[in-house]
Amino acid sequence: MGYSLNQRGRRTLRVVNKSSTPGIYYVTICTQENQNFFGTIAQGQMKLNRDGLVAQEVWDSLSKRFPGVQSDQSVIMPNHVHALLIIEATQALIRENHRIERMPERFKAYWENQQSQEPEPYCAALGEVMRTFKAATSRQIHKLGMQRFEWEPRYYSSIVFDEAKIAELRTYILTNPAHWEEDKLYRP
Repeated sequence: MGYSLNQRGRRTLRVVNKSSTPGIYYVTICTQENQNFFGTIAQGQMKLNRDGLVAQEVWDSLSKRFPGVQSDQSVIMPNHVHALLIIEATQALIRENHRIERMPERFKAYWENQQSQEPEPYCAALGEVMRTFKAATSRQIHKLGMQRFEWEPRYYSSIVFDEAKIAELRTYILTNPAHWEEDKLYRP
């Protein structure tokens, strides 16, 4: 398994060229120092507070922001998020998002030529999806006045190929609130 160095020379935890591969990813994203920001667990059920509802809303919007990205199963816990995320290759939609009227003249002919060609398949990178989720959640929570909210800089991810493992992870995610006090991320 090869690792790469990022632009600042730090070793990354991502396997080289694997984070934009279509597939099912299991991800865990934690708050800074595992602080409980998103609510509480009562009688085995997660009770989202205002910040937890923001995180849930942003998570649910990822499929609108990224065509080909779907949440299979997810749970917002008091200090982390567990999810199975499906990433599929789709047709590139970048052409629809550009505004040709703002484009410098020297690029317009090239752009119009590209418009007539068949778009190439596009696969959202997991890092891009996670960055967007963390940034959008942080921005909205900060707007609501919780300035001390932060995510851990990294997240855990693995690509899952085995149907039995997918079923096991779905069960784990669904039952995670009921086993909160046994969770290694538990903070009272």
